[in-house]
Amino acid sequence: MALPGLEEHAHPGAKLLSQGWHFRTDTIPLGANTYHQLSAEPSHHVTTDPWAETVGGSLVHEHFPGAVLQWSGGGPGSGYKKGEIAMVETAPSHSHQGVASALYGMGRSMARLKPQHSSERTPEGDAWARSVSKRYGGRVPKVNTF
Repeated sequence: MALPGLEEHAHPGAKLLSQGWHFRTDTIPLGANTYHQLSAEPSHHVTTDPWAETVGGSLVHEHFPGAVLQWSGGGPGSGYKKGEIAMVETAPSHSHQGVASALYGMGRSMARLKPQHSSERTPEGDAWARSVSKRYGGRVPKVNTF
């Protein structure tokens, strides 16, 4: 939400904030690496733990409340470069509504260590990476095929 002509200066999550969404930032130490995480939840499903709805470490998609974007601090042995996106996850009920895109925009505009696209992406992830990079910046490396 911004004045006409000033949209590029608006908070990336402004539309979601106006709809009652909540955002959360976390730093997750894991071994020698630290992961940076932004998560979003609609106001009707706010939890204290963004991973509260997991089973065996995997998200239970039909119950996951919103979206999560996680990127690496690049610690030794992490398998990720510094800033490389390790995961983007959106609940099916909120996909294609701009939630993950808002998280990426927030990370690019507000975080000290900015999220960077990985070269390992699904076809859907590749389309998303190209779309959000046009709006919020960031290099999109060539995709490695699995």
